[in-house]
Amino acid sequence: MASLYAAGEEDVIAYYLTHTNSNGDHDITHPKGKSWDSNEELFIIEGTYAAMRNDSQYIHKKAEDDISYLWDALIEAFTKHMLQGTTLVPDGETFVLSEREIAVRYMALERRLHRRSYGKAILDVLKNKSHLPRFFRGMIPDASQKEKTGFFFLTFAYPDGIAKNYELYRQGRTNMLYAYGMGLLDRNRHLERVIGIATEPDSRVTGRAGSSEDIILIEPKEWTSDFEQEAATLCEKFNIFQTPSLQVYPIHEEEYPA
Repeated sequence: MASLYAAGEEDVIAYYLTHTNSNGDHDITHPKGKSWDSNEELFIIEGTYAAMRNDSQYIHKKAEDDISYLWDALIEAFTKHMLQGTTLVPDGETFVLSEREIAVRYMALERRLHRRSYGKAILDVLKNKSHLPRFFRGMIPDASQKEKTGFFFLTFAYPDGIAKNYELYRQGRTNMLYAYGMGLLDRNRHLERVIGIATEPDSRVTGRAGSSEDIILIEPKEWTSDFEQEAATLCEKFNIFQTPSLQVYPIHEEEYPA
């Protein structure tokens, strides 16, 4: 494409938001779906943005996107923890701000459509699995996709005997978060990293008002025998992935629902 003409920048944005390339990314693609010739021109008519705003699919998309802001709220919560120095790490590790910051950066890299799917998955756990003392849900891209980052969400209630020691509970939860991440990576070798998020179940289960969130990033440079052994040991210790009953099902989300 040699030249692009539009009445205003908002019309260019609307064209960009309503067109995707072969990778599924928003792009200024050819109206006929072919490749651009070097001498071709694109004229975006005035009112393209206004038409998009009034389109029923766009209105539906914006309504569907509401749940995606749960992901945004988690990013803000973790940023607050890091700035205040209240982020916890597994036993034996040292808190490194840059490492935790990278985990949140990967969360921020997720496009709005993925945030919508993740928000739905997390809300489903909080609403429908809150009666369980421990529940895990992974959000893993398929091996055929180009994404190399997996996420998972864990709710973990107070074990008996430490309900009055909140910091001890959070430390135990962070250790379990690490164990789940190791096990998940071990079973999904196409991933380069996983990021885990943990919080309490519903207050009706914990008996405590309020909650906290913890995050962890696991990004092995290579899978050594020691790393494999550590993953197996942790999974056995916390009784993680010890049975073949883990349910796996595909999720497909339309950005602009019919």
